[in-house]
Amino acid sequence: MKVNKSKLCFILSMLIFSTIGIIRRYIPLSSDFISFVRGMLGSICVILFILLTKKKLDKDGIKNNLILLIVSGVCIGLNWAFLFESYNYTSVATGTLC
Repeated sequence: MKVNKSKLCFILSMLIFSTIGIIRRYIPLSSDFISFVRGMLGSICVILFILLTKKKLDKDGIKNNLILLIVSGVCIGLNWAFLFESYNYTSVATGTLC
């Protein structure tokens, strides 16, 4: 049962990822704004998950790695912005591969 659930989650995540470029083509907003909204939605989902599962955050771990967390967040945001902007200049396939 657990293997089937894992496969279903994997397939769902691949379907979501594979539609990003196609959906981006039809959104008339800037790549920066789309990246920001995507990050905010992801943050909200993580916060809801933490609240629903009643998991405790490792505050010492966050404090010790704060700079690394901020830098990695900025890097992933820039990555999304550049990826979405590349879809404006080239095909979805080429932008994703690059």
